[in-house]
Amino acid sequence: MRTNEAFKAEVLRRSSIVKSRQRSLRKILLTCIPLIICCTFVAIYMLKTISQGNIADGAENANDIIGMADGATISSAVKAVISDTDQNNGKDLTVENSTTAASLYSAITNALHNNLQVLDDDIACEGYTVTFTMSSGAIESYTVSGVYICFDSQKFLIGDRYMNEIENLMDEIRKEEFHEKS
Repeated sequence: MRTNEAFKAEVLRRSSIVKSRQRSLRKILLTCIPLIICCTFVAIYMLKTISQGNIADGAENANDIIGMADGATISSAVKAVISDTDQNNGKDLTVENSTTAASLYSAITNALHNNLQVLDDDIACEGYTVTFTMSSGAIESYTVSGVYICFDSQKFLIGDRYMNEIENLMDEIRKEEFHEKS
């Protein structure tokens, strides 16, 4: 049979083991909780950045850039005015055909969506300006110059495929305008 001293020693030994485990668990929790909180904030920031579509060079969301923010009703272009002093003998071309205007708008916005590369150079964007009147009454203006499209004080480098599509549409519009005048 155990003596009172042996019983007391066994209780103290087990108590010190339990306290040691509690201290160890507390250290682990105090180390992991700040790490978990930090990882959570980083994950939230990254999800927010991805959902906003931020591009590494500082460009905003492509949808916001071309005026189609999430939740906005998408309106179509019903009219386009092309200011192109070189090609049109100093006169503006007005495209009243809503199908043609919508096609040109679609080509320009498609080029921006698929080739979003913001250029930081300070060279002014010179070329022809296409001003669209939307079905909602909003007005959007784009300046097309060679391989660039300028919109909202930013200059975007556009690939050849998309620029060729825009230029082909512009040629068709100019031909239609020429035939209407003849």
